[in-house]
Amino acid sequence: ISDLIKLPDLDDETLLKTLRARCQKDNYFTFVGPVLISINPYKWLDIYTEDVMLSYNEQLLGDCEPHIFGTAEAAYRSMTRQRKPQAVVISGESGAGKTEAAKLIMKYIFQAAAVAKKVKTHSDTDTLTDRIMATSAVLEAFGNAKTVRNDNSSRFGKYTELQFDPLGQPAGAMIRHYLLEKTRIVQQAPGERSYHIFYQLLAGATAEQKKSMQLLEPEAYRYLSGGKCLKVDGVNDKKLFQETLDSLLKIGLEDTEVQQLFRTLSAIMLLGNMDFGEDKDGNALMPEASKDLVNQVASLLGVSSPEANLTSQLGEAGEARDSLAKSIYNRVFVWLIERMNAQIRGNPKDIDCSIGILDIYGFEIFEHNSLEQLCINFTNEKLQHGFIQMIFVTEQTIYKDEGIEWTDVAFKDNYPCVKLIEDRKTGILPMLDEACAVPNGDDKKWVLTLIQNHKGNAYFEVPRIGGDDKFVVKHYAGNVLYQSAGCVDKNRDFLQGMVDDLMQSSDHEFIRQLFTLQLTSATEASTAGAGKNSRAKNTVAYHFRSDLMDLMKLLESSNRHYVRAIKPNSQKKANVVDDQMVLEQLKYNGVQETIRVRKSGYPYRYNFEDFIQRYFILLEVGASRKYSPKDFTQRLVGKAGIEGGPEVWQAGKTLVFFKNDNAIAALETMRTVQLNERIVKCQAMWRKFIGRKHFLEMKASSVILQKNMRRFVCLAEAVGCDVSELDETLDLPPRLPVRGESAVEIQRHIKGYIWRHRYRLFHKRWERLQANVRGFLARRKLHIMLRGFRRLQAVVRMRAVRAQYRRDRADIIKTQAEVRRRLERLHFLHTKRLLTRVAACVRRFQALVRFRIMMRGFIRLQGVVRMRIARAEYRRDYRNVVLSQAIARRMITRRRFLYVRACIVRMQKHYRRYRQVTTHLKHFKEQGAAQLAEMKELEGMLATIQTDLTREKGKLEEAEKENKRLTSNLSNVEWRLDEQNVARDKAEALVNISPSMMTSKSTQEKQFDEVINPSEAMAALNFEDMSALE
Repeated sequence: ISDLIKLPDLDDETLLKTLRARCQKDNYFTFVGPVLISINPYKWLDIYTEDVMLSYNEQLLGDCEPHIFGTAEAAYRSMTRQRKPQAVVISGESGAGKTEAAKLIMKYIFQAAAVAKKVKTHSDTDTLTDRIMATSAVLEAFGNAKTVRNDNSSRFGKYTELQFDPLGQPAGAMIRHYLLEKTRIVQQAPGERSYHIFYQLLAGATAEQKKSMQLLEPEAYRYLSGGKCLKVDGVNDKKLFQETLDSLLKIGLEDTEVQQLFRTLSAIMLLGNMDFGEDKDGNALMPEASKDLVNQVASLLGVSSPEANLTSQLGEAGEARDSLAKSIYNRVFVWLIERMNAQIRGNPKDIDCSIGILDIYGFEIFEHNSLEQLCINFTNEKLQHGFIQMIFVTEQTIYKDEGIEWTDVAFKDNYPCVKLIEDRKTGILPMLDEACAVPNGDDKKWVLTLIQNHKGNAYFEVPRIGGDDKFVVKHYAGNVLYQSAGCVDKNRDFLQGMVDDLMQSSDHEFIRQLFTLQLTSATEASTAGAGKNSRAKNTVAYHFRSDLMDLMKLLESSNRHYVRAIKPNSQKKANVVDDQMVLEQLKYNGVQETIRVRKSGYPYRYNFEDFIQRYFILLEVGASRKYSPKDFTQRLVGKAGIEGGPEVWQAGKTLVFFKNDNAIAALETMRTVQLNERIVKCQAMWRKFIGRKHFLEMKASSVILQKNMRRFVCLAEAVGCDVSELDETLDLPPRLPVRGESAVEIQRHIKGYIWRHRYRLFHKRWERLQANVRGFLARRKLHIMLRGFRRLQAVVRMRAVRAQYRRDRADIIKTQAEVRRRLERLHFLHTKRLLTRVAACVRRFQALVRFRIMMRGFIRLQGVVRMRIARAEYRRDYRNVVLSQAIARRMITRRRFLYVRACIVRMQKHYRRYRQVTTHLKHFKEQGAAQLAEMKELEGMLATIQTDLTREKGKLEEAEKENKRLTSNLSNVEWRLDEQNVARDKAEALVNISPSMMTSKSTQEKQFDEVINPSEAMAALNFEDMSALE
């Protein structure tokens, strides 16, 4: 059984028997619903190859055998489909295989990304993935150590965030670290070692490096030999040193930085060999033998002798020495992580989503448990609480949201224990910070305060013997007895200010960089700040709780995948399973409660999209588009013959739930049958296609061959060759006679032509029918393929839309900045628009005035011309007629002249008013917004001008009417003059006109010319722009 939910009976014996049977078959991975149980085999298995990784690509979590690659595939596919951050939480005891599981997950995710891109990974090149993988070797060397329980135990917490671009390709990574165990640098328990890098350096350094760095054998260092364990069975420190060195260079460190890093490690090891004596006054005194070591350390660190700083101002010189060693190593560790992050951090613009891998220390219970174990166990307590919230609370929430009938299952919540440790007022860690803030605070007072505040708490207990410096916390994994001795000093964890200043004045740039780092993680606390609150916040516990809170917020915002690592035995032997030990781990990891919750509910569930995508083949073509997802699911279940109603399956709003795997098995059986039938049809169609293609090729070849042979025969006959001999030579088939064709032969050819024509028509129709059939089949196949393409298109479009959204958002931000910049100009632009409108109105007014002036000029010119023509004719009339005509014309011209002069006066008045308006407008433009009221008055004046123009237009229309009337009168006068001319011609034949009358006539004509002189009339038009009038 690959999933423990399928167990018929949930008891300890069945559970252990199933796991033991799987381990005997080298199946060390087991599912509990979405949770993966990973048992450490303590041996290398051939199940992590590239072929195995490819077999899990694009597979659902329940469709393949349990494997760490299956969980990694689920995390990667969830990220690419949901575009939501993912997190893989690996938890378990020390020695359960968490570190190796984290490396395998990273390896698979990078392989899956490479497969998605259709490329192969190149491990020999310095790519981004190579640099990210190289960080694991560096962190193992500097952060892992041998303990009693594990030969490669992580002594710090690590959260590796793998960053990906919108296409699912690696874009970068970032590493967060939590609570490095600094006490291990200066002391180790029996059977344990310090960090691997010290032993690797001593084993792998060359003779020249040992001489320049003043390296000794491991047993010569007090800091390395405290646990009486210098070598680990099966571990080659020299080979590992070379791998660590290659990884340091791969992550971007230069040779000089690497050498200075190793010199710093040598100085840390030499610090532990210093001894201190005591003078007459009880002060610390350094013997002569240790002064040489001080000079060696000062030379390696590039500082002056720190003897005075180590033997003065502190009560105990040994604690100052150890504090300095721990501070230097801790800063080296933080510096390494910052350098690695600088090399692997991605561009924020390219990052679309991420997958976090949490590899953190497991639950620890030792004989002597101090502040480090309290922080480690508190971390596991918080992670267990998050697991409970996701598995149990979220499970019940899903059923309620989906509208599924389900009864809540009781489970054990560890929140009271979490509250006991982290409560702001009475929590164990906050009260430890308060003890550090009080000047006379010590360990016993801290424990006494805990007893007073938590007396009667079910998760807190005081031992009957020696309860003044000890207390018990009942964790989810067991009861742990903590010793308070040294906890207050460890929580302060300060470094002497003068020593800090001394290191910052080092001659080596590397040392100065170490002591100018801003330690933001749960590392050493600064001594800055004199108040009580500032001292309470500058502690290890405070920074650790802050980092842990950020980690939990990060996990809560991600879609979590859990891997429960199980340690099979404490002897670290392969093929050995300690039932009691495994059962305890299963209990406090919440595995049994998880099985119970999943079995009481519906453990097998699919969202409608995945369910339809997998089983749509069971219904007719187009059913997935014809019915809603819920109706389609119900039809699928009904066709599979699944009965039982809510006791067997239920359909929610977005998910379909199944009680057991019998329904899934029935659907899978029907799906397999349908797939086999479709595959057989596809194979038949393919064979038909291949056969027809071969037939058409043979037919085309035969036609070409026949055509060439006929051409050859015709050519042979044309040149007089004997074709029969060629037929025998070439072994050709018998041919038709060339000469002497009869009528029968002609009829035969004609019938052949007719039948060939009929055959071609039939052949074309048959090909058309086949094409329609093939088109129908191709369209049917296309519809089936489009279902998959639509999903791919949806993902691509979603990514494109998301990318477009980011670009649009950037453009909007830029636009907003531009709009804000231009908001100050809105008032000016509004004023400019008003001025533009006024100027347009003025220009239209000027054009109208000029047009009217031109029209008046044309009218006057026409009148003058007509009058002069009439005058030339009228000179032949009698004197009385000429005089009456002159008087009439003078009256008409005088009237027009007076009217024109009045119009000119009014135009000058309006022009002066226009100049005043223009002046006011210019003044308004200079004054800006303060003259808006005057602008309105000017608009009123313009309205008045327009009214006057309208009135003048009416007068002009009346003048035109008057002109028409006068023109009509003038026509009558001309008609009368014509009659008079006729009478005059008759009179001239009878009477001679006297010279005096002619003279009088000429005088009258001159008077008439003076009255209607056009040049004087035009001069009266006093315009500044005469060119416009022209």
